[in-house]
Amino acid sequence: MGALLLWAWLPLGAARNQQIAPAFKGLRNRRAWLLALYFGLVNCGYMSMVAWLPAYYQQLGWGVLPSGSLLAFMTIFQVIAALLMPVLAQRGIDRRPLLGISLLAQTVGYLGLILAPLEYPHLWVALCGFGLGACFALSLLLTLDHHRDPRQAGQLAAFVQGVGFLINAVSPWLTGWLRELTGNFVSAWVVLTVTVLAMLVVTRVFSPATYRTDSEVVAARHA
Repeated sequence: MGALLLWAWLPLGAARNQQIAPAFKGLRNRRAWLLALYFGLVNCGYMSMVAWLPAYYQQLGWGVLPSGSLLAFMTIFQVIAALLMPVLAQRGIDRRPLLGISLLAQTVGYLGLILAPLEYPHLWVALCGFGLGACFALSLLLTLDHHRDPRQAGQLAAFVQGVGFLINAVSPWLTGWLRELTGNFVSAWVVLTVTVLAMLVVTRVFSPATYRTDSEVVAARHA
């Protein structure tokens, strides 16, 4: 999905800017690190849900087939959101409103899993899936927005996804560890809820006015 979004964006970037892109220095770029951490943390719930959602409902008394079907149900809404949000995002340049909605969807979903997991399980799972799919697509678009040059954008996206997926890889391990420590998955869902709420606050930082694109840097040097 990330590769498809990047491929779809690159021709537009190439048409906008033909400047030769300087080398990307991600390790010394604070905004690159912020984007990478943001990408990893807004999406970390996905790995935990894939690994542990069926086990959570089996612990609550569900059978193997019904609990596994919840994961498929979540994936449907994740795909819908991942395809829909980039289309909606074309209506403006500020990604924060849609990111806020997506993070709130995750929050409500996790709270439902904590407070009323057996009452509306499909609703909570659908909200989690929609929020996760939307956050993946929008956080990648947010990254690409930071550079008009396609090579610079590609380098930044590669760095952000590389670091972000390393963070994602820790998430299911942390969920399992909390399960062993506490005897249930509620503590893990609480951690995910707090993480998402923290990222909702961080989202305010990503105003389009703060983007320093390659074309702006070149223009500043020749001013």
